[in-house]
Amino acid sequence: MKTGRYVTESEAVSDAIAELRAREELRQARLGELRKKVLVGIEQLDRGEGADWSVKEIKAKGRALL
Repeated sequence: MKTGRYVTESEAVSDAIAELRAREELRQARLGELRKKVLVGIEQLDRGEGADWSVKEIKAKGRALL
């Protein structure tokens, strides 16, 4: 209110609530997309489309990139 963006406390609270709702909707959308990707991965594994991997190989590749 000191900056003049809001005239009343009610406006400030309403805007804050709207922002929180928007953030929650975005979080839920991202979570939904992540869940879809996980399901795709599980389906691929069920079809035998997984790849063998080794922790040592992954660490070695990561260290090589650094």
